[in-house]
Amino acid sequence: MAKERPLHGGNIYQEAQKLGVEPSELIDFSANINPLGMPPNLMSHLHRCLDMCVNYPDPDSNKLKNQLSEYIGVDKTNICVGNGALEIIYLIFDSIDVKKIVIPAPTFNEYEKAAKSSGVEVAYYERQEKAGFKVNFEELFDFTVHNKAGAILLCNPNNPTSTLEEAGELVSLVAKCSEREIKVIIDEAFIELTKMPKENSVASLVKDFDNLYVIRAFTKIFAIPGLRLGYCVSSQGNIARLEAKQPSWPINTLASEAGIVFESDEEYIRKTNEWINIEPNYLYKELCEFPEIKAFPPSTNFILCKLLAYGWDAERLKSKLIEDKILIRNAENFVFLDNTYFRIAVKERDSNNHILKALKKINWR
Repeated sequence: MAKERPLHGGNIYQEAQKLGVEPSELIDFSANINPLGMPPNLMSHLHRCLDMCVNYPDPDSNKLKNQLSEYIGVDKTNICVGNGALEIIYLIFDSIDVKKIVIPAPTFNEYEKAAKSSGVEVAYYERQEKAGFKVNFEELFDFTVHNKAGAILLCNPNNPTSTLEEAGELVSLVAKCSEREIKVIIDEAFIELTKMPKENSVASLVKDFDNLYVIRAFTKIFAIPGLRLGYCVSSQGNIARLEAKQPSWPINTLASEAGIVFESDEEYIRKTNEWINIEPNYLYKELCEFPEIKAFPPSTNFILCKLLAYGWDAERLKSKLIEDKILIRNAENFVFLDNTYFRIAVKERDSNNHILKALKKINWR
């Protein structure tokens, strides 16, 4: 029997089909995407680029790499672009020569799947709820050494807990691991959706540490999951090994043009920063008013919650909210979480108030 695929948020098509409605009629709190939508200048630019699709893409993605190089502050030879951050994750596992990896969890389920696809054993280090799901870096390092693991993979900010580790702690971890030739992979897919993204990122460290891989994505910040565009920042040698595993033309023509956002959509980025500085905290404080729900403080655009009401689990709540055409993420399939946990995205104020209103209507008894 085929193994059941991991569940993800964002399957709005399946839920709409069940309800017999159009996907656009649902408010999707299960996928953590910038609610501002695709940047307008990017949308216009992609429309203008449609005629370019009659030609093959640049196999080296030079234009995009140059734009990313200026944006991050590393040489373009330190960048590998791919068909979404997920492909980058699989590429890294396929190129690193390790037998075991340590992954702090609960976290993104695809890491384990990617590891197993390359024959890498996973040892999970448990993020403790009583510590707010923050990592104890001394414990993590000792756990890694004890398990004789050749790598650590850490999501920052972490999905689904919305916890953000301090850049200084990460620098120390990378340095200590470098001394023992332990690779460190940091998934920063949500880093631009934190309050100080440049200060929180460790991407620039790849110039100093050969053991560091940083994963980034266009998906979350620019609300373009359907375009599939991610990238890795690492040493030149690591990037060369990643690219050697890729097929020709790793990204399509339209994806290769997406770097225009760094040059033309400053207003969009400003509005995004304004939203991320206000809205997550607003929704979190409102959720804390429900005695039936324990909300964990967010560092990015989603909030992990735990049901405290007797007789309620995440699937029951999901079924209840879908009556109001609201879709949430049942979080029980994350390692170390159970069926009382769920995750909701932070959206714009009207949508956030809509889910709060729906929660208030529920008879929790």
